[in-house]
Amino acid sequence: MDLSQLETPCLVLDKGKLEKNIKKMRDHLARLNVPLRLHVKTAKCMEAVRPALAGDAKSITVSTLKEAEYFFSRGITDILYAVGMAPTKFAHIARLRNQGADIKIILDSMEQARAA
Repeated sequence: MDLSQLETPCLVLDKGKLEKNIKKMRDHLARLNVPLRLHVKTAKCMEAVRPALAGDAKSITVSTLKEAEYFFSRGITDILYAVGMAPTKFAHIARLRNQGADIKIILDSMEQARAA
């Protein structure tokens, strides 16, 4: 395949390396008895995330609510939105929760908690 002919942006993965890295990560976390929660900011597509979601790993972390919507629409419900919350985002989070997403948020002050 001539990579120079691909339209960008485009995700190109070495499947063997991906599988090796997933196994290495899973083995390391298993030794620590820590569950896997993928951060999908870089991959941004189900095809790249799916191999790591095998078995008991069903939790992801996102950086945007668009990412949360995308992965939720593909069946992932355990989502951590890992960005400090702006009050303008609460309605969007509520919509996702009302649709069945188990979306968690990060707050950095009591004022944010009260506004939620």
